[in-house]
Amino acid sequence: MVLEVKVYADADPIHTAYVFTGLCDLAYQNEIQLQFVYPWTRHSRKPPPGTHLWLEVEDVETGQVRRVCFDYSDKSNVFDVNRLKLCDMYLKRSYYQPDVDKLQPELRNRVVPLGLIYACRSSHDRAPIQRALGHYFAHKLMARQPLGSVQSLYTTLGYLKRYFQSPVVSGFEASPDQDAIPTVLYQTRLFDQTSDETGVNEWRVSIIRALREALGDRFVGGLIPTDFAKEHYPDLLSTHGTERKSFVAMIKRSLIAVYTRGVHHSIAWKFGEYLAAAKCVVAEPPRNKLPVALEQGKHYLPFTSPEECVEACARLLENPQLASEMRVNNYNYYRAEVVPSTRVFKCLTHAFDRPSK
Repeated sequence: MVLEVKVYADADPIHTAYVFTGLCDLAYQNEIQLQFVYPWTRHSRKPPPGTHLWLEVEDVETGQVRRVCFDYSDKSNVFDVNRLKLCDMYLKRSYYQPDVDKLQPELRNRVVPLGLIYACRSSHDRAPIQRALGHYFAHKLMARQPLGSVQSLYTTLGYLKRYFQSPVVSGFEASPDQDAIPTVLYQTRLFDQTSDETGVNEWRVSIIRALREALGDRFVGGLIPTDFAKEHYPDLLSTHGTERKSFVAMIKRSLIAVYTRGVHHSIAWKFGEYLAAAKCVVAEPPRNKLPVALEQGKHYLPFTSPEECVEACARLLENPQLASEMRVNNYNYYRAEVVPSTRVFKCLTHAFDRPSK
């Protein structure tokens, strides 16, 4: 199968970074033919206005075309309905079956789980600046706003800065036999009061308190020192680097990494980052569905309370054989299901297993 992929570069560079990384790596490997379409260029099949990534994928050998939408939203109950109605396959990061089941049957059948994603870069990406400008122009034109808005341009430059601060794919990776310090990592951020609608803040704070008290200097991390965290929890602030590359380096050094749910029960980026570094994982069980499920006891030890989190971490620290097996399992899962080029290629080919609209 020879695939020609036309991708509409009108989405922000951070949330789409994983998919673009996969596409750029596939193009470099000659697995696909890749073409970017920008808001200022002419194209034959313009997608409807939307907030998610739109692709048109053609099987060159048969001439079949599939229209694919990537939805990277945290919210499982929100869909880009315009694009969902027109696409052949809708890949949703936060796939929660009860919310998908609320859709009309003909729309429901187009929605499939996207899988774990995280912000990363391809060393073969030659168009991040053009894509950032594409996002800027697309949203100004859709909103019919003046292009000279300083705030919008500043936001776009901020996206670009964050994009280039992310490591390339290989920068996240470590083999399961690479030395790791017997410490437990959990570094996270809080939301301000108005954004914390699901009790995420207090849950994260309780985990940090329990781990610090039980593990002492074997615990690494704490709260990212935002203004909100400094005001309300000054005793729990992390003293480690909070920049993207610093955090990735911290993951690689520790044997065990703790995971808690993202906002709106989304699966946070760090889960994929933990697997890339072949870490042992102690996790609040993910609610949302993945293309291939992560198994309790194999890929992570589950917890539902701070006490259970401490017990699971202690179990891994005291059982080198269990820790070694989990590291291998997580590395294998990462190679099979999370490497950007591998997951994106599976998404593209899966589109042709489904009927065209």
